[in-house]
Amino acid sequence: MPDLIRSKFHVMLHQYHWAVSIIFFLLVLAIDPLAVFYAYFVPNVIYGHSGGFINSINHMFGYRTYNTGDNS
Repeated sequence: MPDLIRSKFHVMLHQYHWAVSIIFFLLVLAIDPLAVFYAYFVPNVIYGHSGGFINSINHMFGYRTYNTGDNS
């Protein structure tokens, strides 16, 4: 990762990620207010639910390395 630390662009994104996100939000809002729903809220819901979905699939179809005695 030393090359990323030397990159001024990536350091700026790390320090000001919230500002980049707000600028993107305002830009999308200025173009089309309905697009905010599809550019912000839908991806956040998909991202938020994907962890639970993967966890559920792994508990249903996964394997156990050790016998634990429970039903997980």
